[in-house]
Amino acid sequence: MTYYGNVTTARRYTGFGTSDFSDSEVEDYLDDATLLFLDEVAVRRVREEVEGSVNGSNKEFELAMPPVADSDFDKEIGTADVMVEYLYNNSYTSLAIASLDPWNGWFELSSAPASGGTVIASYWAYFNPETYVGINTDWSLVDLAVSLLAGQLLIEHEFLFTPSSLGLGSLRFSWTTSSRAISDLRRLNALYLEVLGRIRRGFYSIGETE
Repeated sequence: MTYYGNVTTARRYTGFGTSDFSDSEVEDYLDDATLLFLDEVAVRRVREEVEGSVNGSNKEFELAMPPVADSDFDKEIGTADVMVEYLYNNSYTSLAIASLDPWNGWFELSSAPASGGTVIASYWAYFNPETYVGINTDWSLVDLAVSLLAGQLLIEHEFLFTPSSLGLGSLRFSWTTSSRAISDLRRLNALYLEVLGRIRRGFYSIGETE
């Protein structure tokens, strides 16, 4: 999966090196963090009916809730971020998109669908487009937010979600959660919320967060 953020930044904010966790392990957390971040800034639209005549000749349609979000995480918003289908007699057929205006939600199909059916679309739409995550998105700020969130997930899973005791036959071992882990988690969470807030308010300068 393609993800936002990067291993280097996640390591820098958590302090973990390759002897602690491999790059592939950190990438797994970046995958999860990217999906969680998308859910923070966008809403999933599933098989909504689009605007436009389905008459066998019209190829131009309009989404109900633009702007379209980057849901394949390539930092570009294009036709790959929208899935369009033709619904007829309870059967779904995929339709190819020739062009897309992600900001306004207008799109053109490669060929006109036949009359009698319904054109539907699935996509992610950004919340409150007037203030953040739109045409002027600073992806480096998004990368920072996701890297911070990945660091939180790593600490939570590796240090806080482990059992406090372990039994093996008549033997029993116990330990306490590291106070450093809790402190690091709180620090990363505070930084993440600050960066997320700046994204939402439209502050696109990465320097303001460091």
